[in-house]
Formats: sequence, structure tokens, C-alpha cells
Amino acid sequence: MIIEKWENRRVPANPPVPANPPVPANPSVPANPPVPANPPVPANPPVPANPPVPANPPLSANRPATRSMARAGAQTPTQIQAITIDSNSNTVNGAPLALEFRKIFLRQPVLPLEHDFTFTTQDLLEYATIFWRGVQ
Repeated sequence: MIIEKWENRRVPANPPVPANPPVPANPSVPANPPVPANPPVPANPPVPANPPVPANPPLSANRPATRSMARAGAQTPTQIQAITIDSNSNTVNGAPLALEFRKIFLRQPVLPLEHDFTFTTQDLLEYATIFWRGVQ
């Protein structure tokens, strides 16, 4: 049995893009011959000035985020912890599992009655045993 703990983490709005390496010149291509000069071109009549362009309206705060238009403070799921429970050998790797109260209930705990949830190795083994007993 594997238990994974995930969390949303902020990502930069515009991550840096690596530059492409320079391309070497191809020595097997001969140089182009010189190009003759163009004849003079008659002058064009003056062009009237374009009218001013109106400014874009401000973007709504409710505009959906897209891959090309990331919202400030965009988040991405990130694995924080992985716990492996082997019911055959009764081993647990990665314990304890701590779940923060404020991330579950979206508010601060009222101490001393409310606090983070911590599951020890023994707790996880007991839950796994009960789970596998119910599946079989």
C-alpha cells in the first residue's frame, strides 16, 4: 500500500527558457555572387497619419488562467511525501504522516482541542491491517 501526500505549490508566471546553442557555419556552401544595385525608386506621396488606437480595456480578475496566460500566483501539485506499507513484512517506510489542520479545515485550529493529525508507524500498520482484512 502506498500513501502519497500532495500539496499545491506556487510556480513562477514565466519560467526561464534556455537559450539555443549557436549553429556553426557550413564550410561546404560557396559564397553568393555580389548582387547588382537596384535602380532608384520614385518617392511615394505622403501617407496620412493613422488615428490613435484605443487602449485595451483592463482584464477581468475572473479571467481564466491558461497555459499561455498564467495567473499571478498560479500553483501546481507537488508530491510532498510517499509512505509505503508492506503488509507481508509489517514494515512502513516514510512515516509518520502529518496532516496540517489548517490545510484540511481552511482555518487555524482552536488549541488545545484542535491540532494537526499525526499518524505514527504503528497507526499506519493498524489501518493497513484493517483495510486488507476488509478487502479479502
